[in-house]
Amino acid sequence: KAETHRRVLAARESRFRSLVANIPTSVYLQARDGRFTVVNTAFSELVRIHPDDLLGRLVTELPIPVWLRPVFHTGSESPGQPDDSIIELQSGDNQRLFFRVVRFPVQQDRKAEYQAVGTIIINVTDRMLAGERLASANQNLERQVVERTTELMRAKEAAVAASRAKAEFLANMSHEIRTPLNAIIGLSHVALADTLSDRVRNYLEKVRASGEHLLRVINDILDFSRIE
Repeated sequence: KAETHRRVLAARESRFRSLVANIPTSVYLQARDGRFTVVNTAFSELVRIHPDDLLGRLVTELPIPVWLRPVFHTGSESPGQPDDSIIELQSGDNQRLFFRVVRFPVQQDRKAEYQAVGTIIINVTDRMLAGERLASANQNLERQVVERTTELMRAKEAAVAASRAKAEFLANMSHEIRTPLNAIIGLSHVALADTLSDRVRNYLEKVRASGEHLLRVINDILDFSRIE
């Protein structure tokens, strides 16, 4: 039975290590003292250190770039509750990088003390930068909408002012032109009521007819202007 149990455990561990090794993102386990006990290929490629050179070592003992160290659990701090955070880093060649770091205590059960600390590191740089670009584009779009709306409001105000000025001009023109013209037509009627020579009457009738015709033309022009 002991041999069978040992084989079952060995098979389970083999499947576990195979699963971890093939996860396409960085995964590792550290003992309570901070030493690496499990690492996968993606994590090895991230730190550029062979897995055999990682196991049993502390973060501080490894030639990991200084800029990358903030994503690691050193073993000096208690893992406490599971933590999920985004860390922004500046790489050695001054590139902005973003990593999602999911850290959790490994326990036999919830009440037991943790035996190890598990960490998953996901490079989310593309997503974060795309989000920043989208946010910037939205801000630019909002600014353009505000500017365009302001321009349209100004254009509307200018159009209203021009329309008001035109209406005032037409009202003044109507008064300034029609008043003397009506006087000419009216006086022509008064003069024609008197006894006149045929020659003078002919002149006055032409003045009155021309005045009435001019008044109709002016009325048509003013009406057309109002329609516009």
